[in-house]
Amino acid sequence: MTEKRWKYEQRRIARALNCTRIKNLGEPGPDLESEFLKVEVRAHDNLPQWLLASLGKARGFASPHHLGLLVLTSRSDIQTLVVMDLRDYRDWYVEKEIKP
Repeated sequence: MTEKRWKYEQRRIARALNCTRIKNLGEPGPDLESEFLKVEVRAHDNLPQWLLASLGKARGFASPHHLGLLVLTSRSDIQTLVVMDLRDYRDWYVEKEIKP
């Protein structure tokens, strides 16, 4: 039996972030967690091109000493989101040696 994509993505992201995948069995809770992270993983067929282009632009401005971030705001919401590439997050904030 083939593995469902969402399960594959959760495992892939867990390895990248050095997190543990939580088997919720229908209970509410995060998909992944570590000592300081609680992660919700959502897999989509395609991400919006404007979002990818904007993040690419921000990453293009970055250097080894600067992190490229995309900040999303909305007139109708007071919430502001920070978007970054998983590779950048891992390089800046996750231990280099990933546990097996």
